Amino acid sequence: MDALKPEVSLLSKLGSIALHAEEFLSPGAHPFDIEAIKALLLDPEVREWIAAMDKMAFLPVKRNNPVGEQPKKRRNRNVRRD
Repeated sequence: MDALKPEVSLLSKLGSIALHAEEFLSPGAHPFDIEAIKALLLDPEVREWIAAMDKMAFLPVKRNNPVGEQPKKRRNRNVRRD
């Protein structure tokens, strides 16, 4: 997968995540929105893209980890690697 050139199917899923997040944060939030977000975040295509973007250090570092899981070590983005 080329994370910087996602397929239309992935773009549709990422757009759905954004739309459901916006709806969830709105005054008229519906429980369906958080469930849709959770389901989309578990989608294999989305997981693969997140992993690829994370590997390139293009995503923010998560602030929380599941209980008992050690935080992932991240590369220093300011160090040039040739």
